Amino acid sequence: MKDFIKVGFDVKGPLFDPGLVKEVQEVINTGLVELAIIEGSNKVKDQLYPGHGRITANLRNHVGAALVKDNVVRVDAGETLLGKDIVYAGWVEGVSKRNARSRFKGYKMFENASKHMRTTPGLWDKYIGEVIARIIK
Repeated sequence: MKDFIKVGFDVKGPLFDPGLVKEVQEVINTGLVELAIIEGSNKVKDQLYPGHGRITANLRNHVGAALVKDNVVRVDAGETLLGKDIVYAGWVEGVSKRNARSRFKGYKMFENASKHMRTTPGLWDKYIGEVIARIIK
């Protein structure tokens, strides 16, 4: 019979605290919602002004953001408030089937907001990274 060497180690410190994982997940979700509201839905609303997608302000008033599940947020045109998007939101955005047959190709407000959130340097650190760094210390 062969002899086996057994090796063990203990991990200690704030990073390995079982409660920390839950706390970090809550911080990530809170940060994502703040990011989606401040940098996402507000960016969409800023692009809806008279002569550029805004007639009655109904669409602008229904733009919102919500947490869908852990690590996933959605900026939409009413689903978070009403359960479904405003009917003409797809047309104004430019993703409706009717846009393909029309000269109007949409304003791409949600696409622009998404691009802004993904590519602006420092946004993720501002809303999520800095808070996690404070927790782990």
